Amino acid sequence: MLSSRFCCPLALALILGINLFAQAPSPSVRKENAPQIAQPGHNPLDDLIKKQQYGDLGRELAHSRLPELETDYYAGILANRENKVDLSVRLLEKALPLLKTQQAAHAAIALNTLADDYTKSFRYAEASRALEEALAQFADQFDKTEQQGMEDEFRLRGLLSETPRQTVEVHGSFTIPTHHSEIGTIDANIATGGVTRSWVLDTGANFSTVTLSFAKQLGLKVSEKQAQTQGVSGTRVPLHIAVLPSLSIGTATFHNVVLLVLEDSALNITVQNGKYQIYAILGYPVLGALGALTFFPDRIQVDPVPNTTADQGAPLYMEQLMPLLACHLDGRELPFAFDTGATTTNFSARYFRDFPKDFAALKTKKSGLSGAGGMKMLETYELPKVELDVGKTTVELDKVTVFTAPLGTDMDYVYGNLGRDLITPFRSFTLDFVNMRFVLGEKLAK
Repeated sequence: MLSSRFCCPLALALILGINLFAQAPSPSVRKENAPQIAQPGHNPLDDLIKKQQYGDLGRELAHSRLPELETDYYAGILANRENKVDLSVRLLEKALPLLKTQQAAHAAIALNTLADDYTKSFRYAEASRALEEALAQFADQFDKTEQQGMEDEFRLRGLLSETPRQTVEVHGSFTIPTHHSEIGTIDANIATGGVTRSWVLDTGANFSTVTLSFAKQLGLKVSEKQAQTQGVSGTRVPLHIAVLPSLSIGTATFHNVVLLVLEDSALNITVQNGKYQIYAILGYPVLGALGALTFFPDRIQVDPVPNTTADQGAPLYMEQLMPLLACHLDGRELPFAFDTGATTTNFSARYFRDFPKDFAALKTKKSGLSGAGGMKMLETYELPKVELDVGKTTVELDKVTVFTAPLGTDMDYVYGNLGRDLITPFRSFTLDFVNMRFVLGEKLAK
């Protein structure tokens, strides 16, 4: 299996595994027309990309003597993961013509990565064309899960193809008051269109999302065409899109914010004592554009020009539209998704597969996975305690659920999804999307 690592964005929004990306019938893909191209010899740098070891990739590139084509390719992939979108576009657009004729495997990943770059630049039509070309010419370079994710993204980007680019103006640092919802999410009361509503602040949501009733309350034009997302129970959840013309948060003003629009029932979450309705989610395209976000128990400090240094905290990367945190466990650097919308940490089947000794004395149990589309019962293990090193700080996680089988989402490609239990022992934590660092604040006294 060739993996571009997160061909579809890992969207573990809200409680667990809510896929806030489109899943729809496949576009026409003609595998038989795929060019027969000689593949390059195995390069250890491909393994580093596959394993999301981007720190090692950067260090290897710094002293490698690769041909210009391969240097542009690997540097373009790394720039994408380091959130240097413009640089990634320049390098990959330069390399792509030759990659198409000489290196099909790299051409496939380059096209998918360019689609992500274009999406982050709000160039949705170009993203759609890049995905279409990847699927039409290089589909056999991806496994079925990756193909499905790309096809879903292709459909969603098609719905967005005529959407104007999101823009933002930020006039200095500011603070957003926050509160915790009944289900523990970090929320902020945000006024838009004359309506104030509690929005979930969710770095794990690939796009901002609202319910259909809220979209109507705001008077938004909801697309007639629809795509679909797969809920955690495996059901297909239809979604539409809308564009919020203006959104003000503190000193920041956004224009043309894309919203996924779901039926209210899709965001009606099953909880222990009944149901909880979520109406609005503020996702990465908005939160990431603010610069650095420092979360305190009752507020978020926004700094558009942060001064975080490379020796602070842990490296932060972007896998498509999902923040990825490089942590150390048992002396190994492991990639985890980090999701402020998730209540607890969960480890994936990849962790279960790579650390079999952790489960020798444990028994399996049934756990409910709750989110859009309902609830699904799965066979899991529970690790009583896990110690993760986040930069120079050791974090103890209690009762970590580990899935024994793939979920069919991009969580399968990382070692797990870190939730808010990672940060609750600390007075603050910072997501710096400018310098790409994750920093834990002072530890709370027990």
